[in-house]
Amino acid sequence: MLSLNEENTIDYFHYTFELGSHKLETYRGDVNVCDNPICQCNSINIQFSTGEPDDQHPLIFKVNLDVVNRSVGDSTSGTINRNFALALMDDLSNEDWKVLYSIYASAKLYATESMNPKKVEVPFSADEIESDTSLILLHEILPYVRKILITIDGRQYWVCENYCIRTICSCTEAVLICIPGDPKEQSSKQDSFAFDYKENKWRTFRVGEPQIELNAFINAISEKIDPKDHYKKHHEMLRILYSSYRRRNNIDVAVSNKHAIRKKVGRNDLCFCGSGKKYKKCCMLATD
Repeated sequence: MLSLNEENTIDYFHYTFELGSHKLETYRGDVNVCDNPICQCNSINIQFSTGEPDDQHPLIFKVNLDVVNRSVGDSTSGTINRNFALALMDDLSNEDWKVLYSIYASAKLYATESMNPKKVEVPFSADEIESDTSLILLHEILPYVRKILITIDGRQYWVCENYCIRTICSCTEAVLICIPGDPKEQSSKQDSFAFDYKENKWRTFRVGEPQIELNAFINAISEKIDPKDHYKKHHEMLRILYSSYRRRNNIDVAVSNKHAIRKKVGRNDLCFCGSGKKYKKCCMLATD
């Protein structure tokens, strides 16, 4: 049985075996999780020891667990450690695995929120970003960033954040897609909304009759976060990550795109970034 420490922190826990050769033995598990915010290794390193850190001669076992596939990780080395890991596998309950995953996810969330975006090497497809009107899904770049779950009229929705990060685009919008929390409903129509965090303005993003009213969505999301600060922070973070990627790879796209976009979009046309504004009042400002 796994129990968190008295401080309820994720750096260590206590575990008491209920079955097998280690039955009723209690260990302290010191946790180490990869601090790369984009690495999806799904693994957690745990050093199990008898007693507390100041004990002179504790028994020590080092185990690596895959908390998604619920298996012993490849980096668990040595016969003694692997035998202990296998005994642990037989003893861990479904609830124990959930706790281990929550420890992993919490550590990855902390790594994401505390990272320096200029130092994290994230791969991008510059050709796709610069050549078409596609938006970047935040969770595809930063898989462990906090996900927002809202409730409207008794139904739950995950809110997926999308942003434009083209070099020449200066838009300040987040495009938010509502994914039903019930897997059975995820193939149905998905409503989307846009929020301009600079102008503090909301709008329905796609043409058609939405299933969710805009005001209901605004109220639900505002109960969870401060939209202006939240979406501005994430948009700026993505732009820094992309700028760092281009700098590392010596990619200069601004000049070529400046002329290409002007040929395709007229001054009074709607801007290609999807902001709903005329080009002359949106991304054209960034090219001048």
